[in-house]
Amino acid sequence: MSQRKQEESVLNESETKFRSFVENANDIIYSLSLDGTLSYVSPNWTEILGHKREAVIGKHFETFVHPDDISACCSFLQKVKSSKEKLSGIEYRIKHLNGHWCWHRSNAAPLMDQSGKVYSYTAIARDITEHKLMMQRMSHMAHHDTLTGLPNRASFTEHLNQAIILSQREQQTLAVLFLDLDHFKPVNDQYGHAVGDLLLQQVAHRIRQCLRNVDIVGRIGGDEFVVLLGNVVHLANAQQTAEKICECVGIAYEVNGKILHIGVSIGIALYPLHGHNAMQLMRYADEAMYEAKKLPDRVQIYASPPLGVGFNKQEKVKPDDPSITPADDLG
Repeated sequence: MSQRKQEESVLNESETKFRSFVENANDIIYSLSLDGTLSYVSPNWTEILGHKREAVIGKHFETFVHPDDISACCSFLQKVKSSKEKLSGIEYRIKHLNGHWCWHRSNAAPLMDQSGKVYSYTAIARDITEHKLMMQRMSHMAHHDTLTGLPNRASFTEHLNQAIILSQREQQTLAVLFLDLDHFKPVNDQYGHAVGDLLLQQVAHRIRQCLRNVDIVGRIGGDEFVVLLGNVVHLANAQQTAEKICECVGIAYEVNGKILHIGVSIGIALYPLHGHNAMQLMRYADEAMYEAKKLPDRVQIYASPPLGVGFNKQEKVKPDDPSITPADDLG
């Protein structure tokens, strides 16, 4: 009896320590039945996610997990069951009581009976929301201009490459517009770069307003912008969009109480008429932009297409061209 009491005392002490560990852990410790019902959650579930434990236990995990992540979570648990081994690394979104989504990463292990059959899961979840947000910010910074929030050169080129592949498959044409601001340097010289930066932000906003939702505008450095127009049927459509941008950008700006006036010169190149890859289209649009600076209307379509085929700015992209098929006009 003395030995039995001693063993019970040791067991109780061990259980007390384990309970204290679970209840004071920074991560959420939880258990799931084979069908996905939560059979236990540690107290810090409430601290981290807001729900009271009694409102969680007995509910299926799908009640709390983002619909887009449920399939991955089910597959993960199935792998734990079939492998009968601890697995780690599943990441998913889980709803906070106040309605926003938190990111969690879980490890899970199977619990087995004496015959080796899995009857439930025990798991540990760590909140990685801050890490996810930081990674998203870093990814955004890597692909976007920090001043205007527009895609940077690398991101725009990626979009352009994808658009070329799509246009080739759909036998459509696209246009690249290369924009360079006129009279911007005097603004920087006279009023400073802080005012110049605010002006660039307003310019970016105005360009975006001139485009469709499917079009893409990027800033590739200094006072240079690029625009991608997809599914262009007529050269005149691309020209009209460029002229609209010129008109909008040319309206006076108010920055820090100062009235500023600038303009923009735009060169245009088209796929597949002028080039078949992003590098060619960007280069030809850039060359056309320098020609545009000599013109009153500041818009120029690249005038030296391959194979010596010349065309006028108002000429249509011919539907009988084997590489181009009719589509809805660019509006």
